[in-house]
Amino acid sequence: MKATDGRAAPTAILPIFPEDAPLAWAAICGAVSAGSRWEWMTLGRVLIAIVLAEFIFRWSAWLISQGNLQVKQPPSSTTASLPYAVPDSQAQRLSRVFAKLRALWVLPRGLWMRTLVFFFLAGLLLAYGLGTPGIWVGILGLVIAPLSGVWLKKRPGAAQVWSPLTWMTLAWMLGTLAAGGAAGWFMAAAPVFGAAASGLAALRGGKAWGRALALAGLTAPAAILIAHRLMLPAAAALFVAAPAYVLALRVEGTSERRARALQPLLWTSMAVAALALGWWI
Repeated sequence: MKATDGRAAPTAILPIFPEDAPLAWAAICGAVSAGSRWEWMTLGRVLIAIVLAEFIFRWSAWLISQGNLQVKQPPSSTTASLPYAVPDSQAQRLSRVFAKLRALWVLPRGLWMRTLVFFFLAGLLLAYGLGTPGIWVGILGLVIAPLSGVWLKKRPGAAQVWSPLTWMTLAWMLGTLAAGGAAGWFMAAAPVFGAAASGLAALRGGKAWGRALALAGLTAPAAILIAHRLMLPAAAALFVAAPAYVLALRVEGTSERRARALQPLLWTSMAVAALALGWWI
């Protein structure tokens, strides 16, 4: 990274994308919301869901955003061309493609490429361990991860704000399916909390509308529970959401400070909703 004021710009060491999305916690809450009987096999699948969401998906997207898929060094003539191929023919172009892929693998950035391949293969193996239908959500995450990384590289502002919505939803669904839960209306809590996380990310980025989105995401679970006549869980969800309005309106300082104040309430609201769905559904 280039320096802007004479000092070297900091380089990210650990994946922090998406920053405001507690993916492991979302997977755990999704598993609790399934209301299934916990056994050793269930615990193993939930652990797989946590590893997929928190490490494989997050790190793959982050690595893609940090890498460079363009080969600056020209491939050698022995690998870039075929002596029996007509110039600019299909065979010649195909040989250049393979030469670039080989260069990506063996050049100094090859470690980056090999790490990505390892994450993808490990993700496939872990997704297989979830069984059906969880394996399809796992494969979907492996497809979205590189796209999310490219998005972060091209448009970091928009990616930091809206990626939590996608990843929180996937993590919650993975946890639910890993614990033996079936797809149903109660999974609506997943995108709702994802929207709340995106609101916090927007608020952290200085966008005033992020506060409204975060508050809406924290309040919507209560509305979902009321719609299904689960009054006691809805009251608990509202009890957790109420302090968020006070903090969002009364906390003084920067948007960063307001986002930090609301973050624990997001975690608490997710836990309350998961317990309510697991016990009453």
